[in-house]
Amino acid sequence: MKLIEKPINVVESDSFESVSFGIKQSGLPYIFNILRNQLYSNKPLAVLREITCNAQDANIEAKSKRPIEIKLPTKLEPTLTIRDFGNGLSADDIKNLYCYYGESTKRNNNSAIGYYGIGKFAPFSYGDNFVLFLITMARKLLTMLLLMKLKLVRSLSSRMKNLPSLLAF
Repeated sequence: MKLIEKPINVVESDSFESVSFGIKQSGLPYIFNILRNQLYSNKPLAVLREITCNAQDANIEAKSKRPIEIKLPTKLEPTLTIRDFGNGLSADDIKNLYCYYGESTKRNNNSAIGYYGIGKFAPFSYGDNFVLFLITMARKLLTMLLLMKLKLVRSLSSRMKNLPSLLAF
């Protein structure tokens, strides 16, 4: 999704010193806590909505005609599975894009639903871990993301054989 950004004109009445705003490393646990625990009022619905939208965006990017597949959890099989037929993510994409809040490839694309690079973390609002299974063109990769004591997300990658391209948690 492309957002229309309007320039902001600031008129100063005098010459004041300018300062930049940011987030220090020491403040990150508090920001992560807000993003994880306070962003969504209906956490199960947020997980379903955000991950389904990402799956749809992956299909659109890959020009896949196959619809995404959603398997809702049951008492016998308590796993939510959302499968897309997109191009997948490379190990580099996971390390440098997927594991960071605010990183997105969708900012210059009006056919994409996503934009901010936050929705991919919606599963952390519901639980402490989720599993992302991926198939890329040349590699089969399993990446498990764990959130531990409000520290930065750690990623563990290992190559796997014959895994479906799906997201389960």
